[in-house]
Parts: sequence; structure tokens; C-alpha cells
Amino acid sequence: MAQVIDRSVKCTLLVIFMMFVWGCHPPMALNKKITKLDLTKESIAIMSIKVSNEHVLSCQPFLNLIVIGKGEDVRYKTFKIKSVFAQEKGKYNEYLISVDLPAGKYMITDVIGESSKILPPLWAVTYMPVYLPFELKPNEITYLGRIEGTIRKKQNDDELIAGAVVPLVDQALAGFSNGTYDIIVTDSYNVDITHFTQECPILKKYTVTKSILPSWKKPAKETLSFLPGR
Repeated sequence: MAQVIDRSVKCTLLVIFMMFVWGCHPPMALNKKITKLDLTKESIAIMSIKVSNEHVLSCQPFLNLIVIGKGEDVRYKTFKIKSVFAQEKGKYNEYLISVDLPAGKYMITDVIGESSKILPPLWAVTYMPVYLPFELKPNEITYLGRIEGTIRKKQNDDELIAGAVVPLVDQALAGFSNGTYDIIVTDSYNVDITHFTQECPILKKYTVTKSILPSWKKPAKETLSFLPGR
């Protein structure tokens, strides 16, 4: 137990460090100010992510970072997630994700977020264990689908917890250390493309191909090479 808590402490400190050092994380690839896209060196992957906490309704996660791994190589790149695109208080937060990367094979590993409350003073970290592969072709904008992650109460020890164990009180009150994620992937191309073109009008001039992520399966604990100790 002590070893698990020790690893969780290290994980939590790492996440806190990553969240505060914003300069190390590139922003989303698309925004309203962009007037031209250069796809000669890097392609763009887009998707939507909806996150909700049904376990503790008052602690809905706000996403900060999405972590992308390159193939089987343990080298990761973290992208800073911009503000919430749509939300319903006490129910969900939704985001439009766009990342630019050289053509190649990748994997979405974790999506990292936080929940903060003033009363009581509470700050907790959550990581959504996506672990789904995708491929970017040269000179393309590719739609990967819609990820919906829902936190519910854990039923057994085989389920992955939705955040670190420590800080003990904060993580438990937020429902992260005693909760787990159910994740589904859907094809919401028409709706999402409408939202993306609203946020980045220049996208209307480009063709967006579709390559939906595979269905989610709970990753084995030993494969969680990033942020271990769950």
C-alpha cells in the first residue's frame, strides 16, 4: 500500500508540474485567428471530447492536457487544451481537440484534467486512460471521432481509478480515487465538423478525412507507461 501511495504522490506531483509549466505544451492546432493551414510538414488530427463525473456531480473535470505517444516508442508530446466549448453545470464539459503532428502512427494515452471547488477547498487531478491508436497520413486533416469519458463509482479492484490516490481527501471527495472511467468512441462527424468550422472558419476550405478511433477497451495496468501507480 505504501508503495502505491508513493507512486501516486510522484504521479500527482508530475501532473501538477505539467499543468503549471504551460509554455512546454503546444496549443491546439486550430483557432479562429488562423487564416491558412500548412500541411506540408505536419498533418492535423481533430476530435471532440466530452467528460462527465456521474459519481460526484459537483466535481466535473476541466481538461487541461492531452497526451500523444508516437507508436510504441515511449516519447510523449502533451498539448494544452483550450477553454471549454460547451458545458452543462453539474453534468459535463465538452472540448474541441486539434493537434498537429508529422505523418505517422500514434496513440492517445491520457487526457488530464482537474476539479477545483472553493467550498470546500478542493483540488484534484484526473486522468482519462484512453490508450487508442491512430494514424495520420501526409498532408491531411483527419477526424478521429468523439470520445465520451464518464466517471462512475468503482465496483471492484480490477477497474482503473480515475485519478491518483493522493492527496487522499481531495481525490476521494472529487470521486477520482474511488471512481473509474467508462469510455466510448462514436462517429459524430457532421456535428463535430460544424462546430469546428464555427471555431475555425478557414477549415471550410479544406477536406477533412475520417478515420474513427477503435472501440475502447480497458488497458491493462502494466501497459500504462505514463503516470503509473494507479
